[in-house]
Amino acid sequence: MIWVTFGNLRLRRNTGLFLTLGGVLGSAFGLWLYLRSARGGVLSATGASVTGTFYLRTQPIYLQADPNWAGERIGRSGRRFRRAGSAVCCLSMALAHHGVDLDPGALNAALTVRDGYARDGRVRWPAVARVTDGRAAARGISVPTHAIVRAAIQSGNPVAARVRLPAGGEHWVLLVGWRGGGYLMKDPLGDGKGVDPLTRYGSDIHEVWIVEKGQ
Repeated sequence: MIWVTFGNLRLRRNTGLFLTLGGVLGSAFGLWLYLRSARGGVLSATGASVTGTFYLRTQPIYLQADPNWAGERIGRSGRRFRRAGSAVCCLSMALAHHGVDLDPGALNAALTVRDGYARDGRVRWPAVARVTDGRAAARGISVPTHAIVRAAIQSGNPVAARVRLPAGGEHWVLLVGWRGGGYLMKDPLGDGKGVDPLTRYGSDIHEVWIVEKGQ
């Protein structure tokens, strides 16, 4: 037995139990640090640590609110483009960069019939190669770094990134370059006139998929 003093209060504690609790808490803290460092691949939206400006000057910019598809359902889910079509718009823009001409409406139809969606309407990114007959592919990065993202963009491969909206909910944007230490994006919720700074959302990057030209 040992005695532990808290101010004027002196308590008697079992040594074995005290050491066991200390070990458990230490292990839990270590696990928390690990998860914090690799939590879903979270990456700061700033801190790219580069100077100057670089971006892929490609068109088009597709918007969720485009009347050509705003009212369409995402796959077989009940979600509609105007509220939940950002991932498809980003993928469509990335594919266009690689010469695969599928606007969001056409891409939605292709993803639907070729098992490119989860039940809730989320894009199954590995299905990109199947949907495009190998002309493009999407490569997920479980723990992304600024070096990986910058290298992908510099190599001509746009990067789809999942962020958080200020009002809540998730949103996908397409990273196509940087200005100074901040990324530039094509935003399906933007005005469609050009690239915007990713910092406008004040969010970390929670998931990335590099869209590459097929072999």
